[in-house]
Parts: sequence; structure tokens; C-alpha cells
Amino acid sequence: MRLVPFSKPLGIPFIHRPIQGRERVCARRRKQIMTDNRTYTPLLRWKRGEQVALSQLSEVAKENITPLLMLGAEQFKDRKATVKIEAMSAANAFCADVANLWGDREFMLHAPDLQAEDGKRHPLLDIGDAALEAGLLLVPTVRLSDPDDYQIAAVQVSSEGHGGLALRIDLEEMTSADEWADSVTPANTDLIIDFGDSVGMAGALGATLGDAFLNLHKGDEWRSVTVAGASMPDDFSGVPAGLHKIARQELAVWRSLRARRTP
Repeated sequence: MRLVPFSKPLGIPFIHRPIQGRERVCARRRKQIMTDNRTYTPLLRWKRGEQVALSQLSEVAKENITPLLMLGAEQFKDRKATVKIEAMSAANAFCADVANLWGDREFMLHAPDLQAEDGKRHPLLDIGDAALEAGLLLVPTVRLSDPDDYQIAAVQVSSEGHGGLALRIDLEEMTSADEWADSVTPANTDLIIDFGDSVGMAGALGATLGDAFLNLHKGDEWRSVTVAGASMPDDFSGVPAGLHKIARQELAVWRSLRARRTP
């Protein structure tokens, strides 16, 4: 577990220089968004099914959702020209799809699998430029274990007129936050505590988990705190055909934490 040693903290201030034009629009929209502290953040792989699901949400539902899009290298490709559309770079194609499906609402992006070719800049920087050009409000997201060049690119994007930075950690990293939190500016960072498929284990901690959140390092200083987890089984082997219900363990954890009035 480590953070890249930056000349500036990881959670670099959102506005660190005068902003003009489209950047001013992004800053104003960010201020409006953050007045609501009950936002749902689904973690979505950038695949066809998830894209269709986003497109089918009502406008009212979208107002209370900030998706975290997980973009893999296989979904980041240049788009060839056709009779109806012009050729587009991978970054422009991705941002065009986001604009078409999500509009100009805020979204988070985690894409550590993207790699820069030798001698070229990181693809995340291209996405950042394309998002600004399209008027999109992008929040780059990092894990403590992400590649150094990706973390550096994410910090740069976050400082260039976008919506700050999001930090995605697990339960172990949450409980050791005092070891790395000095490299982060909480006021400009959305903290995502992702239990992954261990959400059942986290829920089994009961009151101990609530105590951990009540004592979250710099708890009230984070711009937002999100709890994430997955109840979907790794595979469906042994599950008979038919309609089945899956217990939403992550929802139970969230409700218990809300009852404790955690950050």
C-alpha cells in the first residue's frame, strides 16, 4: 500500500488557478451537486449492458446518481469512420458515448488498465481534455495500488477544471488511513470505501464496523464518503434455472451505517 510521492498532495485542490469559460461551468455545477449528501454511486463496468441501463434511467433518477465508470483497455479503442460517423480517437469516442448516455452530469472514472505508449502521454490525460471539450464533469478515481503513472495523470486531470479526485479504498486501507491520509486533501476528495465481494464479512462486524466509521480518519473533512459492495456471487454454478432473489448485503450495511449517523 502506497501513494506516489507528488510535489502536491494527492487530493490536489479542485480550483488552484483562475478558471474561465467551460471550466467555470464545471465549477458551478460541482457546487450545486455537492449540496445533496444522499447520492447513489453505482460501480459500473463500461460494457454494453451497463451502458443500456444508464440510458434507460429517468431524468429524475439521474439527478441523485453519480456513477463510477470502470473503463478497461478493451473498451478504449479508436472508432473507425463509417458512412454515418467520422473517425474518432478512443478518448473522444468514450466521451461522446458518455455524453450521449449520461449528458453533462458528474461521473467518476477509474481506468488504471489504460497504459501510455512509449514516449506518449497517458490516455487518461486525453480523456480529461476530451471531457472538458465536451462539457463533461469528470472525477478521476484512483486506488492506492494503482500504477504510478496513472495516479499522476489522475491528479493532473483533477486539477484542470474537473471535479476533484475520488479515492477508492478497501476495509483494511480504511482502518490504516492514518498511514497515508496526509498525502490526500480530504476537502477535495470523494472517499469510496469499497468492500467488494467481502461486504458480507464487513456486515458481520456489526457495531464494530459502525464504530470504525464513526472514528474514520478525518471523517468530517472528506468531500463525500461512499460505501460500496457487491452481493452478486462469483458464478452461478449449482444454481438451478429460474428466478432467484439475492440478499442485498451492501444495502443492509449502508442502512446500518446511516442509522449510526456516520460521516
